Amino acid sequence: MTSLRSRRDAAASRATRGWCAQVAKAALIALLLAAAGATDVVPLVRGAAAAELPLIVLPCAQTGDGTSILLARRVAIQTESRPGGQVPFVPAWAGQWTPIVGSAPVTSTSLITLASRLFAAQTGQPLPNTSAAVVRSDLSDDQASQVVLVPMSAARLERLAADAQQTLGTGSTQQGWLAEVQVMTLGEALLRIGPVPPPANGWAAYVVQQVYGGMSPGALDTTFPLLVSMVSARSVQPATPFQQAFLGIGNACGGDPAPTSR
Repeated sequence: MTSLRSRRDAAASRATRGWCAQVAKAALIALLLAAAGATDVVPLVRGAAAAELPLIVLPCAQTGDGTSILLARRVAIQTESRPGGQVPFVPAWAGQWTPIVGSAPVTSTSLITLASRLFAAQTGQPLPNTSAAVVRSDLSDDQASQVVLVPMSAARLERLAADAQQTLGTGSTQQGWLAEVQVMTLGEALLRIGPVPPPANGWAAYVVQQVYGGMSPGALDTTFPLLVSMVSARSVQPATPFQQAFLGIGNACGGDPAPTSR
């Protein structure tokens, strides 16, 4: 009887230690994200109230191939220092192709103004043609998000992407979350967005190479497992908010009559 009780107590103790370890890990991740002080956003939990909503910015144009949009490939891990930021940092949708996306704090500032700030922070470029911007709210499936469509001519959209790509190449953007930008049709975009597979050698080896310069982290290093856990989770975040944002945008993306030089 005593032996049985001892085994039960030991099992309960192991379960409690395991639960405490999970809680501690979650708390450490939350602290790391809070310390980053970034305006990146993770998709809202179903039905949850929040002080910030996902904000999606979609510069778009009508071309001979249909509707085209500007899409960006996000870095898997941000390792370059930025003013007011903390590195290393794992952005939401790590390594994935997405629209320009961040968070929209609930304030009296207009969403178009917030979209312009977000676009400039991530691409280093001003958002043109905002006078024609269209704001849409997506409340489907209990997922609240805001979408700002910015129609322009095909020529202006291509020039915007080229200027943004050049700025990204210099590493001078306020946020270092984007690796590249491209203009692509909606059909191409739907094929690009979504979870990405881990590198051939796995995310742990990737973190060692990108963050630690190929040197194995020490046994007491707590940042390493957090980074591996975060990039593993964020690289497979669903693209549902972007799929919803793409619905029916063709009618709103007619473009301006003629491109103008900046």
